[in-house]
Amino acid sequence: MTPSSAASVSSETYLRVSLAATGQGGPLYQRIVSTITTGIRDGHLLPGDRLPTHRGLAAAIDVAVPTVSRAYREAERQGLISSGVGRGTFVAGLPTFRQPEPTRPTRPTRPTRVAAIDEDPLDLSVNGPARGPHEQLLRAAVTALAGRPDLGRALEYSADIGATRDRRAAAGWLAMRGLPAEPDRVVIAQGGQHAILLALGAVLRPGDVLLTEALTYPGLKLAATFLGIALRGVAMDGDGLVPDALEEACTRQPRPRSLYVMPSAHNPTAATLPAARRDAIAEIAHRHDLQLIEDDTFGLLEPPSTAQTPIANRAPERTLYLTSASKTLSPGLRWGAIFTPPRLVDRLGSLGQGHHLQPGPVRDRPGSPTVLRPGYWSGSVTRWMLASTSPTCCSPPSPRFEAPGLPGCTPGSTWQSRGPPRNSSAGPARSA
Repeated sequence: MTPSSAASVSSETYLRVSLAATGQGGPLYQRIVSTITTGIRDGHLLPGDRLPTHRGLAAAIDVAVPTVSRAYREAERQGLISSGVGRGTFVAGLPTFRQPEPTRPTRPTRPTRVAAIDEDPLDLSVNGPARGPHEQLLRAAVTALAGRPDLGRALEYSADIGATRDRRAAAGWLAMRGLPAEPDRVVIAQGGQHAILLALGAVLRPGDVLLTEALTYPGLKLAATFLGIALRGVAMDGDGLVPDALEEACTRQPRPRSLYVMPSAHNPTAATLPAARRDAIAEIAHRHDLQLIEDDTFGLLEPPSTAQTPIANRAPERTLYLTSASKTLSPGLRWGAIFTPPRLVDRLGSLGQGHHLQPGPVRDRPGSPTVLRPGYWSGSVTRWMLASTSPTCCSPPSPRFEAPGLPGCTPGSTWQSRGPPRNSSAGPARSA
């Protein structure tokens, strides 16, 4: 299969599944245009992707060809796609898209009345932390750190993998997930997306094949495209990635070099891999010499009574474990960490220097040893966070839609509310 034909299959599948999920409402041609817009914005449809032919899409979604033609004309008028006789139709992009600004400033949360968080509208288009008492801790940390006498020293150059003090704090944060508190194996990143980019660059080269769940986080797709890495989807079911399908994918040519997996509260299905599957994935990775990239961004949101041990504890010699503060504290902190085998520390540091020279001075802002220190979060705040997040992390929200090989898959996940998100959060992995 050529790259262009693979992209066509992927885009057709995305459009068909997404249109089925939107149900009825408004002229169909406008719904097609809206689906293309959302797909580009969320990273499911990338600039240069070939879209299905007019007849092909019409057959796939069971509508008349003129309806698709009208939708494509409107999408081209808006600059979303480009087409030419004998050339086909391709995604152009969203050059003018910007995330809308809030209509009014966000009010501080009153710690004595948690219900105040419900007085502001919730933006369900973004998968982010729920509002709550933890904001008071962040506010206190910002105030305290801004007044520190050593602020100037904190803003100086530091090590490419992060200052020792910051890595110690991160090791304590990782220990809450049962990982060894070994600062020498920690690399600080500028958020979870940057951690993904560093991890891919450390273990893969352009043209290599990366396995991932059949539906995956769009940020991974963007990073893989940026680095010239081919994705190959692995079948899932209600419990997440299927080990037998992973075994089969490891035997296909070209042989994959790595697996990206989100085992806890997977985005977008919210599935959490049971212990037996984590054991099986670690064993398969060992047998096929597969490097694992474990994205555990949502791991700390699992209720302690049911939390699963990370795969990194089962295969520490071949797992890069990624986490960030974006889903637990605040996405604006842009703090992330990689727990890596010792042999990859220098490689990750070199890549970090090339990308951003050094991690930001974490100790002079909220993503600091003060905030990351175990015990900083009081028991009441931790219980509040778990109570407000676990219902939707542990069970997929509605609406649901059917995708090939994944019955009842949900188009997006949010743990701010059970209401459906405005935009899908993930899309099919490309075939390679």
